[in-house]
Amino acid sequence: LHIVAESDNLQISQNSTPVSQESTNEFAVYNSPNPFIRSTKIVLCMNKNNAAVIKLLNIDGKLIFSTNMKENKVLLWDSKGLPNGVYLLYAEINKILIKRKLIKVG
Repeated sequence: LHIVAESDNLQISQNSTPVSQESTNEFAVYNSPNPFIRSTKIVLCMNKNNAAVIKLLNIDGKLIFSTNMKENKVLLWDSKGLPNGVYLLYAEINKILIKRKLIKVG
């Protein structure tokens, strides 16, 4: 597992408001490519000087990675050593939560 970013371990608050889309007025998060073979870029775009919490979990809910990002960043996730399947990306800012599915193939 390889992530390029500033790193701190933080928790997603229990009272976050989930949203179904990949962006809000506060921020947007996406990854490319998806599906991916070994690595994918996770891009965070914020329109304010806020902090966001990024978490990656496997399909069973086990935490793989967590970081606090304080500005627009690109994370490069190298999933070497992890099995193919669905991974969950959670991005939270100001108690707003965005969820994405990341799909590792081949």
